Amino acid sequence: MGSPSASQPAVAASTVSRRRTLLGANALLALLAVVKLAAHLAVAGNYGYFRDELYYLAAGRHRTLG
Repeated sequence: MGSPSASQPAVAASTVSRRRTLLGANALLALLAVVKLAAHLAVAGNYGYFRDELYYLAAGRHRTLG
């Protein structure tokens, strides 16, 4: 077996650097997703009925036999 070459530590350091960058990017995306979810949940109860929903509620109360 030969001795390890001088480029192996540089390759290992480069791989570690890429993994850290990838983990940092994934953490940032996860944080943004959580913030967006929290914003949606904070205002989700502020919406009323849309007119289609009111139509279906009214139609459900007045069934016709056909």
